[in-house]
Amino acid sequence: MHSGRKPPASEESGYRIIGRGTAGTIFEIPGSELAVKKGPNVDAIWDDFRLTNKVNKAFADDREMLQALFPEMVIQRLQNVFGAAFEVDRIMPIPKAEREELIDRYFEQDEEAKEKAKNDQSNESCLIGVYLGENELEKQAEEPYDNLENFPMRLNMLEEHLQEDTSILATEMAIALAVLHWQAQVDGQDCEFVLGSSIAGMADRRAPLQFGPDSRPQEVVATRLFNKREISLWVLNFDKAVETELSIQDVHTRLVNAFFGNDPYFPRPDVDPLLWGHFINAYLRPSQAVLRRRQVGGDTLSLPQEFIDRVVAKCKKDKLWDPEKDIIFG
Repeated sequence: MHSGRKPPASEESGYRIIGRGTAGTIFEIPGSELAVKKGPNVDAIWDDFRLTNKVNKAFADDREMLQALFPEMVIQRLQNVFGAAFEVDRIMPIPKAEREELIDRYFEQDEEAKEKAKNDQSNESCLIGVYLGENELEKQAEEPYDNLENFPMRLNMLEEHLQEDTSILATEMAIALAVLHWQAQVDGQDCEFVLGSSIAGMADRRAPLQFGPDSRPQEVVATRLFNKREISLWVLNFDKAVETELSIQDVHTRLVNAFFGNDPYFPRPDVDPLLWGHFINAYLRPSQAVLRRRQVGGDTLSLPQEFIDRVVAKCKKDKLWDPEKDIIFG
């Protein structure tokens, strides 16, 4: 039976556990749109805190330019980080109707079991992991799920069952990866791409923290009702990410390794060549725009294409993929 990472029933100080990661546990702050992340490894929590801020600042700096490049897209959502206690924007779960639809489709088909799952409080914290680089195998499809936390939706599941436009998701991921690589200069190792809800209009109301002498605490956020939701693609978890240089060495040793070392969020040329074509086009455009805006040298401008070429070469080597036969240019 498929199983998500099921949280323990215990609560700390009235804060309910809504998620767990390698660096720490996420607790909701009841009645607010914030959450708290805490964990036993101080260094890992600090890295996550610091790099999440760095990536947020990169998106804030480039958002206007990215929106001009992709006027039809909603630029990615990241959690704002507040204070040394590591308060973050809470990624609200997938709405109840959609959660129950997932249970009806993917859980054990016994009606009593499905009803029990719908009433299970742990399933209220449902985020959907978007895996565009992997299809669900027949054997996996035959095995029912039993928990909605970090629910994995693979490429064929998104296309066949949710009828999700995967090219839009691929474009959003590509834009995010371009900003990570060339503005934030972070390799993205072990970061996650999930679908979750947010309160309509909450995006970008606060700037990322600046770690300078003039830094000031963020303003207090008022409690509000969660009756108006919007579903977005979020990028989170940077505790294992590494800062990089704009060099061909880091493209080869950091960026490519992080691409393949992560869960299969990104499209791959050996899984869906057409979707891969959407992805590389959407990756290269903002990559070049970011680097030109930073006024880097000519050799550096070739690094995004070098990254793509290395990914394709590794797919060919690992999967005996034939680029002349399978590649599709968008």
